[in-house]
Amino acid sequence: HLFFFIASFIILGYICTIGINNAIRYSKLEEEAKLLSQKIEKCKNQIILYEKFNKDSENHLFWEFLAKKKLGYIKKNEKMYKLVKKE
Repeated sequence: HLFFFIASFIILGYICTIGINNAIRYSKLEEEAKLLSQKIEKCKNQIILYEKFNKDSENHLFWEFLAKKKLGYIKKNEKMYKLVKKE
């Protein structure tokens, strides 16, 4: 009887060890799933911005606006005003 008690105690300990390992593994997988969900949301938002830019880029006024904003482009007979902050 003592042998069966010791054997069953060893088996119970082994089963508990497996359960703890699975719980730890599950929490790691859950954390990784959360990070991947956040990356997916970020990529979806990036795609929306690219689609908006692509839609806007079909309009020549959009390119004119970008040229003025980024390159300082000014048309002939066009007035450009600069606001200067006085300190």
